[in-house]
Amino acid sequence: MKRTLFNILTLATVLLFSCDEEPIGQIPVDSAAPGAVSNISIKPIPGGAILNYDVPADEDLLYIQARYQTGEGIERIWKSSLFKNELLLNGFGDTNEKNVVVEAVDRSKNVSKPTSAKFNPLTPPVFSVFGSVTMTEDFGGVHVYWQNPTEAELSFTLLTENEDSELELVEKVYSSTDKGDFAVRGFENVERRFSIYVADRWDNLSDTLTGLYTPWFETELERSMWEPIVLPGDIPITAWGGGFHRLIDDKHGGGNYAHTAGGEGMPIPWTFDLGQKAKLSRFKSWQRDGGNYLYNHGNPRIFEIWGSNNPSEDGSWDSWTKLGSFESIKPSGLPVGTISNEDKEYATKGEEFIIPIDAPAVRYIRYVMIESWSNGDFFHLGEIKMFGQPVEE
Repeated sequence: MKRTLFNILTLATVLLFSCDEEPIGQIPVDSAAPGAVSNISIKPIPGGAILNYDVPADEDLLYIQARYQTGEGIERIWKSSLFKNELLLNGFGDTNEKNVVVEAVDRSKNVSKPTSAKFNPLTPPVFSVFGSVTMTEDFGGVHVYWQNPTEAELSFTLLTENEDSELELVEKVYSSTDKGDFAVRGFENVERRFSIYVADRWDNLSDTLTGLYTPWFETELERSMWEPIVLPGDIPITAWGGGFHRLIDDKHGGGNYAHTAGGEGMPIPWTFDLGQKAKLSRFKSWQRDGGNYLYNHGNPRIFEIWGSNNPSEDGSWDSWTKLGSFESIKPSGLPVGTISNEDKEYATKGEEFIIPIDAPAVRYIRYVMIESWSNGDFFHLGEIKMFGQPVEE
């Protein structure tokens, strides 16, 4: 019994000293600060600057940092690897002179003597891009355009007045493309106030562009007037029990789809008559669903829409105008054959595609599938609807 108690006490003592000897956190190496960052040069950029410098030769150097104190007393810190002699400073919301402190930090968290660097950022993208923003009336709403040559990550927030004359959110779009645009729909053909502002990820905000706009009248085109046309070079969509009528019967589930026979090669064009001339605003289409068909098989992935008012009987393209090139988007980005609930919900609502506002009014439509989701040479689709404004011929 005594020996057992002795063994237990001995083990506890060993464990106690083992725990005491186990280091917690980073082991200090020394208390000597690294050398100062030297030979700093500065290149101002929109909303910031690029610092170049000589890295001190300390063996235990960990990184270079730049610190800046905002007018609100908030400290911002940028860091760069010891393997680089360049540090990007960004997120400034004005062009006033900035004074940053540049330091070297070693593995013991020792900090070098500070070196000051002053610069004036160029105009931040949030303001220069806002200067390019335009807003125009469009079908059922407004259309916003902008230019973003530095491809900065920005958000565009569109607001409108509600019935209580209070501004409420309509749409918020994130973009870093050099040229961008978006449209909002669903408003009546009456004058209303719209406002838009630009923001970046550092919460810098532009001014607000505000104006009164009257959305253009928009309606769904009457599909009972549509008729299929087969021009030379077109591929009939009449195979497997499908047909053009399947695209306009308000059914897009199960076996309600139009289908080509397959083996005709690519691309696959087919044509129909709207029965009236119309200035198109947008269209919606529903994929063939059921089984494993969504975002798969002959559902179109990349396609074009062409328009004409007097199509050549020989099927040539001289009398046609391209209204737009379009791509079906799979929200999840999952491989073909695998879909998420988000993909299914998105497809079930119908995919919406915007016709460019400068497209001419047309009566005849030529749909051209360039690529299917399976890369096969056959086409199928469940339903299609078109919206716009009928035009007197």
